[in-house]
Amino acid sequence: MRFKTILAILCLAVLASCGNKEKSDDSDILLPEISLGTFEETTAKLSDIIGDHDMIPLETTDESLIGGRSNKVIKKDGYIFVQSINDVVMFDNTGHFVGKLSRIGRGPEEYESLLDFDIDASSDEIWVSSLKGIVKYKYPSLEFRGNIPLSFYANKFKCLSDGSFIAMTPDDKVFNVFSVDGKVTQSFFDKDLANSGQATVQFVEAGKQIASIIADTNTAVCYDPETGLFSMKEILSPGKEPAVTMDINREYFDKYGYMDFPSKVMEKYAGLIGFRTNGRQTIVALRYPGIYNSIIVDNGKSVKEYKVRPKEKSMINDNITGNEDTSFLLTFTACESDDSFLFLVNTDDESNPSILEVRKLK
Repeated sequence: MRFKTILAILCLAVLASCGNKEKSDDSDILLPEISLGTFEETTAKLSDIIGDHDMIPLETTDESLIGGRSNKVIKKDGYIFVQSINDVVMFDNTGHFVGKLSRIGRGPEEYESLLDFDIDASSDEIWVSSLKGIVKYKYPSLEFRGNIPLSFYANKFKCLSDGSFIAMTPDDKVFNVFSVDGKVTQSFFDKDLANSGQATVQFVEAGKQIASIIADTNTAVCYDPETGLFSMKEILSPGKEPAVTMDINREYFDKYGYMDFPSKVMEKYAGLIGFRTNGRQTIVALRYPGIYNSIIVDNGKSVKEYKVRPKEKSMINDNITGNEDTSFLLTFTACESDDSFLFLVNTDDESNPSILEVRKLK
């Protein structure tokens, strides 16, 4: 009897321990159902991966031409906004050209350069980050609406619903939350040159949190607007492939220096390029040693990973846009939307790209 009692207690303790561990792991991982290195073994048609979608050709005129690389795209409030070097080109949701924000200069209603931009839909404004702070313009009229001076500029930023914004800055504390008048209310994360890489879209909504990937690692700085608290979280669950960490970046930085360490890290470790969520659905982009890339697709029911670059290794047959090179499927990392996934699809050198808008994954 005594042995059975002890055995029962031990079993309960083990079950409790396992339950606590599972709960703790889930709370510390943004996307616990997803891990890297779990590739599909057969080629799939793109139409078998994405469901409800549209192709949106962006109107091409002399004024609407989009230049530069890694163009940031935002679809919000019925408009599509595309960064073109130091301009923001505006289209409606059918791709028709609406207008272009182009105010380079040193005047009170101008910006010296466009470091980043975001859309504050609550006030119908385009916010531009420049060396002198944030400059605001009404859309679609593009009239000047005011400035938010900052003590140090914002490399990347994202508007929050209460009129404040979160920014990545060159200050000693990298992540800062600013009030509507430009005052710092929260700061987090000491400057770390080995982990200072930036993405085209640095801040991503992940549930109720705003996440910022740290330099291709599997770690993100997370901010919860409801509580006003910062935290560090892993993004994906541990996978079959070794993923780069912040400590690995520091080790290689010390060994090879600022210019050479990223390429050395890429020779051995997988890195996270970016991710986007839409409800319960998620897409993740990764890079692997050997210079190839993949996307992980979580449709809410199953998780599958496909190589997409280079084209000779691609596991996806693009029977929707007709592209032989499926590396365009990585462009979603430079795009954000309030209700879909966006991909930039190039047609030819003389016209603007089209946007593949995916509202639902299969």
